[in-house]
Parts: sequence; structure tokens; C-alpha cells
Amino acid sequence: SLYSDGRIITSLCPTTNFLGEDIYRKDYSLNQYEIEDRLARYFNPYHKKINELLKDLKSKFNQALFWDAHSIRRYVPTIHENPFPDLIIGDNDSISCDTKFTKITKNELMKSGLQVNYNHPFKGGYLTRSKGNPSQHIHAIQLEMCKDLYMKHNEKKYDEKKAAEIKKILKNTFQHLIKSLI
Repeated sequence: SLYSDGRIITSLCPTTNFLGEDIYRKDYSLNQYEIEDRLARYFNPYHKKINELLKDLKSKFNQALFWDAHSIRRYVPTIHENPFPDLIIGDNDSISCDTKFTKITKNELMKSGLQVNYNHPFKGGYLTRSKGNPSQHIHAIQLEMCKDLYMKHNEKKYDEKKAAEIKKILKNTFQHLIKSLI
């Protein structure tokens, strides 16, 4: 875990959500066999495929950028006492990504007028930290986006109009990142 600030941290196979609510029935206990089975069926193949894609991209273009996209409710008091900003860029304190790409990401997202934080309250999760290796020309950035930027009705229903706006912002950001990679 990157954090020791009292927030709820989930495990590899979470048994609670970020509000501390049980995911499984009270009479159910996740066992080691199930955890190992999930690792073998889902986790390991998923990471193997990502690694293959990054290797292929690096081989073809001499570098790769991994964009780890997340979305979250605006307010999750068990993680952070205040509502989250609109967007949070994480690069594990400049460890997972060359600062050049992080700066482009931050600058382009900030042009939107949305509130953009950098590495607070999220630095980038396991994917960002495990895939990013700038010394090997593989860069990883996490974007945590508040769901209300593209959802309505208490962040439960997709909103085409809101989504179109955030899509434009992201497309512009990707275009600038792609130019910088070439």
C-alpha cells in the first residue's frame, strides 16, 4: 500500500468496498484456494497481456505510455475527508512516468478549467506502479476521474452530454501525449 493515512485499503481480493461494507454474505468466507484460482484465471493473464502489449509497443515505437483510467464517486469519506477534485493524475511521485509526459497531461487537463490534482490523494495504483519504468522507456500514468463528470442521478446513470465534454478533454490530452511520443 502507498498510503498510511487511515483510509480504507482493499486487498487483492477485497471483502469490503471502500465504504467498509461487506461484499459477500455474512456466512461466506473467501478461502486461499479461491484467491489462488482468481490469480490464475484473471489477475495473471491480465497482467501478462498488458506486459505483452507494452513490450510490443516499445519494440515498435521505442517507448510506450500506459494510461491507467479509474473513476470514483465524488465523495468517499473512508478514503478522503473532503470531496475529491475533478481529476487526479498519479505517477507515484514521478517514479512511474517521465515528468515530461506528466506535465503534458497536467497542463492539457488544466486547460479544461476542471480541478486537477497531482499525486494527491492518489499516486497511482498497482498497475501504474508495476508497469511504469521510465528508464526502460515505459511510462505509466493513472487518471482518477470523478464519476459525476460523465454520470447523473447520484453517479448511477450515464449522461451523454456530460460524457461528450470529458471525452473532448481526454481526446485533446491524448493528442498532445501522442505528439510528444513521436
